[in-house]
Amino acid sequence: MIENFNKIINNKSFEKVGPLTVIQRKNFLNEVVRSHNLIGLAFAHLTFLNCNFIDIDFRHTLFICCDFKNCNFIETIFLKSELENCNFKNCKIVQSDLGKANFIESNFTDCHFDSVMMAAAIFT
Repeated sequence: MIENFNKIINNKSFEKVGPLTVIQRKNFLNEVVRSHNLIGLAFAHLTFLNCNFIDIDFRHTLFICCDFKNCNFIETIFLKSELENCNFKNCKIVQSDLGKANFIESNFTDCHFDSVMMAAAIFT
């Protein structure tokens, strides 16, 4: 269980690319990430399987080619984030904010949404 996101960073699962910090660890399995401010990071080519994101702030975050399978997003903020070529399968998104998020060629399959703010979200 990841209660402190610094464990991921200390395991050298990220690299600095220009002004962006890119998280590039390949797989996150059965992780719990709770109460973190992850504003402005970039996540690329990752798989999240059976993960729980609770009270996470992903505002202005970039996700490229990420797969989320059987994941739960509870009180998670994606405000003004960009998700490109991402796949969500069997995920639950509850009491979360997807407002002004930009979903580019992203797919949601068998997902459950409950009390989700989606004002001005863009799906292309």
